[in-house]
Amino acid sequence: MSYQRQIRHNSGEQPQAALSSKGNLSQKDGGPGSVTAPIFVADMRFIVHFKDGETVQGRPLGGLDTGWNSLSDKPISRLVYVNPFGDMIVLQGYEEYNHMVECLQPMGGRPYITDVYLMGARDGLVTVYRLRAFQDTSQDAVRVGDVTVRVCPRGKEYLDSETWGWRRGLKTA
Repeated sequence: MSYQRQIRHNSGEQPQAALSSKGNLSQKDGGPGSVTAPIFVADMRFIVHFKDGETVQGRPLGGLDTGWNSLSDKPISRLVYVNPFGDMIVLQGYEEYNHMVECLQPMGGRPYITDVYLMGARDGLVTVYRLRAFQDTSQDAVRVGDVTVRVCPRGKEYLDSETWGWRRGLKTA
């Protein structure tokens, strides 16, 4: 099953990440920064490039454990998020990086991932990329595969609260 992805910037500040694609991306009526491309949500995963040259790939979103909390404690030079078509979001140049998933579990049911978050922190600000992995109702304005970008103060990155799981990046001058 394929879905559409839309990139939305909720801030006037330019995020420090790049969106690239091997597929056919096209402008959509969503305004500046809106892009669409088909994706398979269950096959999305992160790739971490460490300062020492090591590269580690996370587990696909089919399970709840993406592997982020098992990463080595060494500086990250780049965090990449990839879908099966080669589309990617690349974060680099941040002092800290974070990746987390938001899950729901219905009463008596199995948990499932609703959103994926990529974050980069620098100079007291966090750029948050939220990728929608599941849509609960058709009235929800954010569709499966949409990417929403916002910039907020450090400590307010998720529901106006601080998150844990941050990994060191490279210090910038």
